[in-house]
Amino acid sequence: MKLPLSTLRKPAPLLILLAACAAIGACTETRFAAPPGDQWQSCDPQWKGLWVPRSESNSDSAFFVDDACHFVLIEVPKNGAPAKRTSIALKYVHADGKNYLVVPDDALKNLVDIKPVYGIEPVPKRAYYLARYVATSNRIDVYSVDAERVATRIIEHKLDGTVSKIANELHVFVTGDSAHTLEILRGDSIFADKPGIELERSKLSADEFEQQARQSAHGKK
Repeated sequence: MKLPLSTLRKPAPLLILLAACAAIGACTETRFAAPPGDQWQSCDPQWKGLWVPRSESNSDSAFFVDDACHFVLIEVPKNGAPAKRTSIALKYVHADGKNYLVVPDDALKNLVDIKPVYGIEPVPKRAYYLARYVATSNRIDVYSVDAERVATRIIEHKLDGTVSKIANELHVFVTGDSAHTLEILRGDSIFADKPGIELERSKLSADEFEQQARQSAHGKK
């Protein structure tokens, strides 16, 4: 059974990653009841440094991972306001030679308004966004969960969970424990075929990026 989801709005590119490539503007999202497996890591050295979208020559947002592996979103407002740095508490999972980002939904509370999981009573205190990434020394591609694909498999009873579609919103929730989530990643192709975001390593420091972004924004006025 296919769902008529072609009218759903797409999220801003950088925010895709922060909700594990789901639409954290509450239009399209897939959350999981549990993270995959129990071997989570708080650091992947491949992420250390400053990362910007390859498709944007003058981006006003970037990701910075410092030597202590703190993951920070940098946003430089175009209105001249001070730059904003938001720390994101995420985890990394490596399984079968593949790499995954795990983002607890409550880790985004200082960034966006995340609504409670739809269609589940009682509402879980925490759920998780997932994404798969492929990293090289100067490039990281991040693949979002294909919400429509997962929703269809839940409806067809190939996966356990709930699907809530209201107007132009699609909310998918995959149930099960951590072992089950890991099995889904291993045995079911739930990620998009193409990367939702493509990052490249920048030679700038975080401070230099902020200064350059401010100068670029000022030049566009």
